[in-house]
Amino acid sequence: MKQLFEPVVFVEHKPLVWDYKIYTDDYYKGYYHWHQCCEIMFVHGGQGNVVVNQQMYDIRRGMLFFFQPYQLHRIYSEVSPACPFERSIFYIDPHVAENLLVGFSKRKALFTTLWRGENTHCAINLEDRVEIVEWTLEQYDHNKKKQSKRKYRRHFDVNPSIIEQYQDWRSADIPIRRTADLALF
Repeated sequence: MKQLFEPVVFVEHKPLVWDYKIYTDDYYKGYYHWHQCCEIMFVHGGQGNVVVNQQMYDIRRGMLFFFQPYQLHRIYSEVSPACPFERSIFYIDPHVAENLLVGFSKRKALFTTLWRGENTHCAINLEDRVEIVEWTLEQYDHNKKKQSKRKYRRHFDVNPSIIEQYQDWRSADIPIRRTADLALF
């Protein structure tokens, strides 16, 4: 039996753990668990549901889920070779993230709202922006692999082009919606 607390190990004291395009096409029952840090999961494909805060959200392409530290949640996906569950997940220490966002007051306020529990909705529907999100994640993963091949390591790997793309995306003034298509902000 799985334990509820699923610790995230930050190797070499890096504040971010990144798993890009995790692919599952066989048994994936899911279980209730929590972590000591924030978990952010983007769904590239699949179907199923996420249960958090006594709410159930559908898993489908373009969904972004934000789980707070120690927040109990369950991810269940109905998988098969014809319908795999594909997702990217990253874990980050919220205190480190806040420090990294010091020069970005609006983004820091948004992140603080998400991780400190002031917003009860953990699912964001990015279906209409899935291509830009997937491109951004792909670029981040590509650059991260390129940096590790060169054995060039920084405390926190951030690609400037990804930040610029994110800023362009946010400045487009497109409202972010949660699953029920209600305004999140």
